[in-house]
Amino acid sequence: MPVPVTSWLVLTLIPSTDIISVDLVHDNHGNIVNGYVPDGIPVNITSTLGNISTTSIVKGIAQSVLTSGTIGLAYIEAIVDNQQLTTSVAVFDNIPPTADANIPSGLYNTIKNVSLSMSEPGTIYYTTDGSTPTFNSNRYTSLITVASNMTLKFLAMDLAGNTSQYIHKTIQ
Repeated sequence: MPVPVTSWLVLTLIPSTDIISVDLVHDNHGNIVNGYVPDGIPVNITSTLGNISTTSIVKGIAQSVLTSGTIGLAYIEAIVDNQQLTTSVAVFDNIPPTADANIPSGLYNTIKNVSLSMSEPGTIYYTTDGSTPTFNSNRYTSLITVASNMTLKFLAMDLAGNTSQYIHKTIQ
């Protein structure tokens, strides 16, 4: 004779802008039910924007970090033991840019034209007097000519407002 089932675990996908959670601790009535799901069950979570760290269930919950350098609507899919859930989440760029100069620090004994670049669209701010750059410093728009000892410091800010660490180059 079949046994009537009145309660079962429900797989839930809970997205946020940077943490994606998969929950197997609630039953179909919304009650918390602990201890029924063994640790270590693999969870495959994918996203159409960015990267998600791989994970497995611990105490009925799996959490992954979503990192993206793109802004938009991400479609998230979670698969646990052939059960599949999908949802969407607004993604904001949370990866700071990197910046660099075309020449390393060093002694050159000639006039040098220094170009600055960054890993994604945005603005580079710089100083040539050794002071730490801020968002009120010079904006990089063209080559910087170095004719004598100069300490070039710069930082980058991407379109989402993420900032790089400042870079320090001594060019002589």
